[in-house]
Amino acid sequence: YAACTVSLIKLVWYFWWIVFLMGPFALFGFFCFDFQDFIATWIQHRWSDSNLKHLRQVCCQSGTAELQCRAPVKGGINYTSVDAWCEGKFNQTDGECGTIVENAQEQCFSIARAVLTASG
Repeated sequence: YAACTVSLIKLVWYFWWIVFLMGPFALFGFFCFDFQDFIATWIQHRWSDSNLKHLRQVCCQSGTAELQCRAPVKGGINYTSVDAWCEGKFNQTDGECGTIVENAQEQCFSIARAVLTASG
């Protein structure tokens, strides 16, 4: 009985409405995604990787991009903190590595925010 009352014209019309409406909804969802937090998290967690070498060279203090400024998140696997990492690698106990990394990452976050805001 139900198969006899189905209107194929209405089904096809409904199908195309769904197809045409899904594109704008998908784009809206994509553009509502918070890219600023995503980029900030990505920069922070990939900071010591070689693929962020050029970003570190721009944001870090002169001469520290491949040294103190390359400290991994929380000191990495073998260390308990960034300061412990700095002491183990460079024999520095003044806690300067953490400050260098924080300042450089904040500068990179502000650059990323400006680029994302300018691009819409």
